[in-house]
Amino acid sequence: MYRSMTTGRRMLAGVAAGALGLTMIPLVGAAASSAATPADSAVISPAEDITIVISGSRDGREVKVEGGVSGMEAYAQVRPMIKFPGETVYTTGRDYVDLLPPPDGAAAGDTQFNWKRKTNKKIYVYFRTINGEFQSKRVIIAAR
Repeated sequence: MYRSMTTGRRMLAGVAAGALGLTMIPLVGAAASSAATPADSAVISPAEDITIVISGSRDGREVKVEGGVSGMEAYAQVRPMIKFPGETVYTTGRDYVDLLPPPDGAAAGDTQFNWKRKTNKKIYVYFRTINGEFQSKRVIIAAR
């Protein structure tokens, strides 16, 4: 870590974006004085590691996506992001999906969910956390 002489900002060298959470505590007292407390303190904590894995299928008009989430507690929520052919952006699905408790024998924090939608069209689906920080890969489910 080094101090920039021109801006007074703190920089972390060699850290990948999103790898750490950083909380800066402002100077108290005379700015840049050695008597200021706490002088340029920083608290660094590791970011949460959340993984979302999904698979999709079709049964007639009904599209089904099953997913597993590692690193989130049961009853937290994820949201579906969907796109149809010809659309350029994903839109938020109508409902948030509650994470179910882990099955017997699974590790705590390993949750699962199920999502359904009726459509005859080809559909692209992925899931993301409510804050949008973590997301799954997408699945493409063919038209009926």
